[in-house]
Amino acid sequence: MANCLVAFILPQPGVSAIDRFFQPFGLTSGGSVSTEYFVQMPFAATLEGLRVAGPQGGYSSGTGTTTYTIRVNGVDSALTCGIAHGTSPFVGADTTHTVAAAAGDLVSVRATMSAVATVSAGDVLVSVGCASAGPKSVLQWQCSGGSPSLSARFLFPYSGVPVAAAVSERRILVPRAGTLRNLRARALTPVAGSGTITYTVRVNGVSSALACTVSKASSPHEGSDTSNSVSVAAHDRVSLQIQYSSITAPNPTTILVSAEFEG
Repeated sequence: MANCLVAFILPQPGVSAIDRFFQPFGLTSGGSVSTEYFVQMPFAATLEGLRVAGPQGGYSSGTGTTTYTIRVNGVDSALTCGIAHGTSPFVGADTTHTVAAAAGDLVSVRATMSAVATVSAGDVLVSVGCASAGPKSVLQWQCSGGSPSLSARFLFPYSGVPVAAAVSERRILVPRAGTLRNLRARALTPVAGSGTITYTVRVNGVSSALACTVSKASSPHEGSDTSNSVSVAAHDRVSLQIQYSSITAPNPTTILVSAEFEG
């Protein structure tokens, strides 16, 4: 039985292309035809219980179906469901299939239309359960570029916007006491740059021991800290600091950082 979930959204999709990728946890645009958005798994889990819900009116014009597929590392899985355009309410599920995801795997959702159709006003939501050992959740931060700085900067939770300014520490509120562990960082667009990038989990504005440093020259640009952990209490505020040792170009973009929360 799943003990946490991963959520995706296709905000106000309007007239969709045949293929479109969803954004995790609710970003700001209507998905993308060419850019695949990911959730990076900080722990191993079995993905199950795919559920889709869209506008009550479904697709107001066009025929055919839209198929929603969970992908792991850019490959379609058996966890999928199709919904006929015009179905009202526009909901679907796959509660039969499961797919294994290892720690560090990238999970995404693709919507594939059999024919282009216009969707009624509203968002299309997708969620999938994660069955794992213990009550675990995924915390994720990311950026899609921005100007690197030698000053400490902070990534936005669950968002693909550029890196925040040095004074804008973006935080996740902890709902209950627990432990943070298994920090994983990667750049989807590694470059052969010089220097390093250090990724550090902070709690209430204080850097913790949960951190990893990755060389900009490494390919793939991946690092992890699976040794250290940090305890957190309800109402603690967790953030992710990024620190460059050198900002000499080139610098990686589309950075994903995730951590496991157990509690």
